Amino acid sequence: MNLVVLAAGKGTRLGDMTKRAPKVAVRLPNDHTLLEYHVQVLEKLRPIERMLLVCGFGVEKVEKEVARIRADKPIHIVYNPFYGVAGPIASVWMARSWMTEQDFLLCNGDTYYSEEAVQSLLAWPDEGVVLGVGRDGDYSGDSMNVDLQESGRLRCVGKHVLRGDSQGVSAGLLLLRGHSSRCAFVSTVERMLRQEAYVLPTAAWHSILNELVQQGVCVETTRLEASDWHEVDTMDDVHHLDDKLRRKHPMDTR
Repeated sequence: MNLVVLAAGKGTRLGDMTKRAPKVAVRLPNDHTLLEYHVQVLEKLRPIERMLLVCGFGVEKVEKEVARIRADKPIHIVYNPFYGVAGPIASVWMARSWMTEQDFLLCNGDTYYSEEAVQSLLAWPDEGVVLGVGRDGDYSGDSMNVDLQESGRLRCVGKHVLRGDSQGVSAGLLLLRGHSSRCAFVSTVERMLRQEAYVLPTAAWHSILNELVQQGVCVETTRLEASDWHEVDTMDDVHHLDDKLRRKHPMDTR
């Protein structure tokens, strides 16, 4: 299984922190980077064999961070030259060959995921498409809200889903297992990129899931604990993540 990490954006809302490096490579208050946590998942969870980092802004910083970490499992970097004008669906498209050939986990580079969060998806017993969803916690107004069917399957996801109509938020962590599911996902991405609206930076990759649902593909969801993931968009997010990590790893004083 592959781990595909989307890390091409600039992260401008973090100000000076991301002036020269993307969010995945900046130092958090505990002196770790988000990339280190992604690598920790890569190294400790046996089903994951290698990582693909789709990078754009500050790719040299990411390359240096990968070299510093020196992971035992392979880490490959693909450069997305369109990161300045195209959104994350273009980054997903850059990874399409990896997605076709092997089952994969897709995640956002600017989000912390614990091993437990990733294991929750890996434990899914069947083939298909599975999205990690937060059902509790204090989520921001900028979250990808999810509207779920009574069965727990996804009906719709996006910022356009009103909080009052949602049953949680997407954690930006997705499992694709099985040849037919992977092919449906990749072919949908290829069709979407022929439409200008999906190329724009404002088009979230979650739109792919909405398209799959419209095609009749079942997108399952699994619940993630609030303590096991955290998106980093603003300085407040940085401080909240630091508090969360101190509680989760009290002995980590590095």
